Amino acid sequence: MKFMLLFAGGDPGLTISAPQSAEKQNQMKRWGDWMVGLAKEGVLESGSPFLESGKLVSREGAFEFHKGKDDYSGYVILNVPTEQHAAEIAGTAPHIVFGGTVVVRPCAEVPKS
Repeated sequence: MKFMLLFAGGDPGLTISAPQSAEKQNQMKRWGDWMVGLAKEGVLESGSPFLESGKLVSREGAFEFHKGKDDYSGYVILNVPTEQHAAEIAGTAPHIVFGGTVVVRPCAEVPKS
């Protein structure tokens, strides 16, 4: 079963495009190592950090979106048997120790035809 993990908080000022201090470089390495570990376990479907900007789209149109400190900073899609297993993996995300959070959401199966 697939689960989406959405990451928020815990990485103040950590962005892909900003110049990185040694501490931030270490944090990015921890994220990279974590993702490699998930891939080696065979549970990582996909994942990526989000860039700072984007679009907020509603019936009124599309507007510039800029990430706030508590907005989601990235995602991972896992292929694991249970929500509990996904939650256990979420609890090992590198930003948890810095006060970050992870939302774990099961993904519905979509019929192929």
